[in-house]
Amino acid sequence: MFAGLKIAAALLAAAGGVYLFSSPFLVGSPVTFAEVAVKLQKAHTLAYTMTSQIPGQTKMPPVRLLFKEPGHLRCESVPAGASVVISDNQDGKYLMLNPTAKSAVILEGRPPGAPKPGSHDIAASEVAYFRKLADKQGEPVGEKLIGNVRARGFRVVMAPGYETVVWADPQTRLPVQLDVSAPSGDQTVRSTVSDIQLDLDLDDSLFSLEPPQGYTVTKRNLAALGDKDDGSPEAAIAALLRLYAENSGGNFPKRLDDWRAFGEALKGKNLDKSPEAAAMRIAMLVSRVQVFILDRKGDFTYKPEGVKLGEAGKMLLWYKQKGKETYRAIFGDLHVADVPADQLPTPEKPQPKP
Repeated sequence: MFAGLKIAAALLAAAGGVYLFSSPFLVGSPVTFAEVAVKLQKAHTLAYTMTSQIPGQTKMPPVRLLFKEPGHLRCESVPAGASVVISDNQDGKYLMLNPTAKSAVILEGRPPGAPKPGSHDIAASEVAYFRKLADKQGEPVGEKLIGNVRARGFRVVMAPGYETVVWADPQTRLPVQLDVSAPSGDQTVRSTVSDIQLDLDLDDSLFSLEPPQGYTVTKRNLAALGDKDDGSPEAAIAALLRLYAENSGGNFPKRLDDWRAFGEALKGKNLDKSPEAAAMRIAMLVSRVQVFILDRKGDFTYKPEGVKLGEAGKMLLWYKQKGKETYRAIFGDLHVADVPADQLPTPEKPQPKP
């Protein structure tokens, strides 16, 4: 649920009032999370509107996301008429439309570290996220009026720091809204997922990768943007840190997961001839770094204090390799190497667990 740092951030029914309060579902039959879970588990197609808020920044404009298996995604501005992004990750193609300028950018090729076309179904995985909500225990949190629906809320903890409150319609037992919280540095990003539709009929034309007639079309190869990237987590971290440092006087961000700091550093920078391709590349790097952070569950050390870009002798990040006695480390010049424990900076050496 993230985008460009703009795309990436970029991942998202009302009943009549009088009828709602006289509904038999509210008389001796209150909605339970188990009933909502049944609806979530049966989902195969999905559409929703997402609005996100990063502390200290203007609320991001809402976007409408439509998912259709296999592998189709459409992301459009709300209200419609501004930018549109359509992707088919089965074929590894993206189409970015600017209706105002009548311009289209076609992105092809697989950047290093990205799943091979056809190996990952973004539509199926997003539906699976909704299904995973159903696998958790939902703690009742009361009621809230959303539109004309007096919804019942259930708090679901997906992982430490990652929390979702599912607001359900007592009549239909369907989710009306999700309030999602996720960490970003030492702050919390909050997103609202609304206008949720499950198992709706989505026409194939919505996911067409053919630019509309009359549009100026340019093409870019995403693979060319990362020709020195071997696809490893360290390569993604190094690439993202280099972008930050080159646009921040050689300094590194205080936290590896401070996406707000990355966004501020890169805002307005001409990173590539095609800003759309650069945005997609950054989004994919961010995604890979997030996967590294979640997989390691905080079991790594990132110490940017006193380290400047180009300082090859200073260690910036390190972590213990699984099944090995050595550590994997990234240095100030962003080269990566294996190092033994006795070469780690002191006194920050990780302490043995009891």
